[in-house]
Amino acid sequence: LRLLELNKNRLVEIPGLSFHGLKNVRVLKLKRNNLRFLMDGAFYGLDSIEELYLDRNEVVTVNKGWLYGLTKLKQLSLSHNQVDYIEDDGWDFCRQLWQLNLAGNQLEIVERNMFRRLPSLTHLDLRDNKISHIDALDSFQEVSLLKELLLDGNQLSHTVEDTAAPFKHLKQLERLSLARNSIKSVGNQAMLGLEALQTVDLTGNVISTLQENPFS
Repeated sequence: LRLLELNKNRLVEIPGLSFHGLKNVRVLKLKRNNLRFLMDGAFYGLDSIEELYLDRNEVVTVNKGWLYGLTKLKQLSLSHNQVDYIEDDGWDFCRQLWQLNLAGNQLEIVERNMFRRLPSLTHLDLRDNKISHIDALDSFQEVSLLKELLLDGNQLSHTVEDTAAPFKHLKQLERLSLARNSIKSVGNQAMLGLEALQTVDLTGNVISTLQENPFS
């Protein structure tokens, strides 16, 4: 068994060791259930799993308990849940993760340690959360390989208008999307440090002024 799909059922929780013994499963899909409780070791035993899809459930917290043992995971999708908190050590077992989708959740701030121990991450989707602040000091320091960052549909006007170099650690970032953030102006240091940037999307904002050389 390589692919297991349990989409559109009525699952509320995943107890520990629920999938123990399914050593060859590479892809697990649990979309559109009612999952709120992922117990410690919920996916332990899925020794070969590379893709996990938990979209459109009710997961609130990311922690290393339910992610225990997912050392080969490369793609994780948690879009359209209720995630409002990621524990500091939440990603301890996900060092090979390169694609993370957290769109449509309840995150309010991108802060230090939120993406710790994700050294392989290249694609991060944070669209349609409630993010109003990015801690510029070191929020993205441990995801320096990031190539795509999607932040559409948040509340990042202050970050883009007034914060100095909020993305400065992302020297390999190629695509930055900031559509629908109620941005009024683009600060002259907003894009500082983005040496590989190729595409910026600022569609659907309320921009009336551009400060001197904001994209240089």
